[in-house]
Amino acid sequence: MEREGTFDSLLELEDNFYQEGYKLGVEDGSRAGRVEGRLLGLEKGFEKYVTMGQYHGNVSVWQARVSSDIPLQFENKIKQEHLLPPLSSNPRLEKHLQTLYALVEPASLPTQNTEEGVSEVDDRLKRAGAKAKVIETIIDGNKHSEQLPADVISKTSSDKQKLDSSDKNKMSKPIGNATKIDEF
Repeated sequence: MEREGTFDSLLELEDNFYQEGYKLGVEDGSRAGRVEGRLLGLEKGFEKYVTMGQYHGNVSVWQARVSSDIPLQFENKIKQEHLLPPLSSNPRLEKHLQTLYALVEPASLPTQNTEEGVSEVDDRLKRAGAKAKVIETIIDGNKHSEQLPADVISKTSSDKQKLDSSDKNKMSKPIGNATKIDEF
């Protein structure tokens, strides 16, 4: 019987090393996980706030372009120095600009590392991105309509009204379950 007791410590040696290694691994992993998690959180937070800063810069420039009343003497200077031209006043555009500014205003952005703060920043970032796309669409629409002479704009809108259903049928050809639209 005494012989069995002497070999017990040798038989448990592997299990003891496993338990000690596991305990050290958990401690080291816990420490490293906190450091890596903190670094990842700082990196992702920085990326989000940089994007918010870009939106803030965009809305500041757009607001300056909308609200600027440029005297005639400076219009030539704008063309010579390649400055951004003013945007035509549009109540819809101004409303969207105010909303975007409220979403990305630096003083109102939460900086707490809580679940509510992170979700609020994510929500505001998503809404700001969508709002910026709407504003860009409005500005691009204004740019294209400002480049066309008034008679061309009225002519194209009247041409669209003249297009009746028989013309539409001539343009489309059925292909199986889909319809192919011919280009002019």
